[in-house]
Formats: sequence, C-alpha cells, structure tokens
Amino acid sequence: MHKQAGRRMNPFLVFMAGASRDQVASRSRQSPDALVYGFLAGGARYSVVARGGVVVPVSKEKGRYLATIAAAGGGCVSDREALDSLYAEREDGGPGSSSLLPCERVQLRKLLEPLGLTIENRWGFGYMVVCVD
Repeated sequence: MHKQAGRRMNPFLVFMAGASRDQVASRSRQSPDALVYGFLAGGARYSVVARGGVVVPVSKEKGRYLATIAAAGGGCVSDREALDSLYAEREDGGPGSSSLLPCERVQLRKLLEPLGLTIENRWGFGYMVVCVD
C-alpha cells in the first residue's frame, strides 16, 4: 500500500490493448501497486482490471469509467468529465445527465474490493480511485 504521512495514495494506471487475461495478470504482478486495465483481444464483450495478480472482469463501460477516474493521476474526475469521456464516441454525445454514474460507482466499488481499491468522493471536486489495503 502507498502511504505518505498517513494518507492513502491512488494507484497508477497501466493500459493494455488487445491483451490476454494472462498477460494482464502477469503485468499486474510485475507492478503490484499499479491498476492494470486491459481490453481483451478478439473482440471480447468485457475488459479486465488487475492489481497484484488478481484479475477482475468488468463490462467495457465500467472499465472505461474506472480508467477515466484512475487516469486522473491523483486528481479528481467530476461526473461531467466522466460522462464526456464515456460517451465521446457517440454522435449524440450520450445522456445529458449523470444519473447512471452513481449506480456504476456502487457496482465498481464491489468489484474493486478484491483488488484493495475503492472509489472515494472528494466533495465538490469529484471522484478518485484509492488503495485501501
């Protein structure tokens, strides 16, 4: 766990495109403090996140949302920024409200528990991924 002066630190993000589940797990063992996010090869319907060799499958949307928050590098991501990132590829820009994101965060927090991570709210600033182990 990263700690500085009793403060929980956020993991750094490693992105792997077209990787296998085993490659993502191997990379996460090489850098145990990193959060490894991978789109799987072969057009899989889900992506995976891993930390310390533990691999958790997530939907592509949840994975993209998690990567958006984790990529902030210690900064916070607002709901508006997350929505812009999630729906950047859509012609209509996606939904105008962020009512979907609280549900996504609750589900992601449960998926991140085995990795020793959680999503914290920084009131007035946004959300960030932090280590809790």
